[in-house]
Amino acid sequence: MLLLAPPLLWGMHLVDRGAQQEIKHSLGKATGLDVSFSSLETTLAPGIALRDLQLSHRGQRLLSVPRIDITLGLQGTTPRLRRVAFVRPSLTLDLTKVARLIAPAPEAARKGAAAPRSRRRLASPLAGTQWSVHEGEVELLFRSPQGPVRLHARDVFVLPRGLRRRLVMGLTRVRLEKRPLLTVASAALEFEGASIRRGGALGGTLHLPGGGTLQLLTARVERTGRG
Repeated sequence: MLLLAPPLLWGMHLVDRGAQQEIKHSLGKATGLDVSFSSLETTLAPGIALRDLQLSHRGQRLLSVPRIDITLGLQGTTPRLRRVAFVRPSLTLDLTKVARLIAPAPEAARKGAAAPRSRRRLASPLAGTQWSVHEGEVELLFRSPQGPVRLHARDVFVLPRGLRRRLVMGLTRVRLEKRPLLTVASAALEFEGASIRRGGALGGTLHLPGGGTLQLLTARVERTGRG
């Protein structure tokens, strides 16, 4: 029996390695990005833990996540993803390139084609999934007529609240090229679907064009209608 252990363990390793390659291939085909991760582990939840996930496009890294915790479940007899938690992700995006990245090919746009079948298969088990982000770091780049605008936020959390989601950011800085525009100590936004329902900021500095600064204590916005 002991003599059979090494071959059995090696066979399990090969199956696990094959499953990882299949998941990388499926995720890459569904997202149109280059996908890699260091390991795939089962958990007691029941679920899966992905380690060191990297998403890139044409050699440029877009997202790096040290750990993703996925909780699985069943809806009837159909497997579902119940919860997906991104732990300490680092996201870097040039927003002017995102539209080109996700835009359909010209041929598909002319024909009015539906989303690729691989994306439809991916979207189905994601329906009703609770998504959360913990201790994230985000850097966004906007292209404006005055020059590149860069937003950098630390300690970013996205937490589900029923049908809504709350985005919480720690220290956030906005710069125009090398000139600071705005610094906020902390901010929070609550989304209902894709719309902002309410938001607020605590502590910050607004840098005026003439060189002065305006200290911000608190700010609050709230949507009053349904439009």
